[in-house]
Amino acid sequence: MKTDEMQLISRILCGHTEDYGYFLDTYGREVFAIVARIVMQQEDAEEITQDAFVKAFAHLDSFNGQSSFSTWIYRIAYNCAISSLRKKRKDLFRYDEDDKLLNSISDNMADEVLSPADDDDRIALLEKAIDRLLPEDRTLVMLFYYENRSFKEIAYILGKSENEIDQAVNMLSTRLCRIRKKLYVMIKQDRNENG
Repeated sequence: MKTDEMQLISRILCGHTEDYGYFLDTYGREVFAIVARIVMQQEDAEEITQDAFVKAFAHLDSFNGQSSFSTWIYRIAYNCAISSLRKKRKDLFRYDEDDKLLNSISDNMADEVLSPADDDDRIALLEKAIDRLLPEDRTLVMLFYYENRSFKEIAYILGKSENEIDQAVNMLSTRLCRIRKKLYVMIKQDRNENG
């Protein structure tokens, strides 16, 4: 946690609420980007992002500084986004994969799907496949690959308590491996369908 941010939080809690603008300016775009990837609707993402910052402001006194402010606000935004999706759609799209099929895909095959590429077609297929993932899986991909967050930070953002973090890290690593395999399958199917 940046010490100047802790000082700002102390000032805000003492009545200097105008200082909260710093957090909106510093983290607003990043939070919006994550929320937009989860809910897939710009208008909803704007509303949810605002809601997340309002909730963070309302509960600023509960911020203890053990994580960074960005990790804390991501957790609030993630919970707001998932809650919004649950209210709107009870039947979220699920990509039901065949376990046998996923087990037949090596880690190396799955890893090449997410390796850097200059091929615009491959990037477009990857983005399309990521968009078809469950919101929780999209969030994991975004936080790990786009935001370069550690598994510990991701576990916290996804709502795990301090006692659950170590166990969650192992679970997230395994889950990310399965997600890469799902992406591999989806991209391969899209390529076959498109000739």
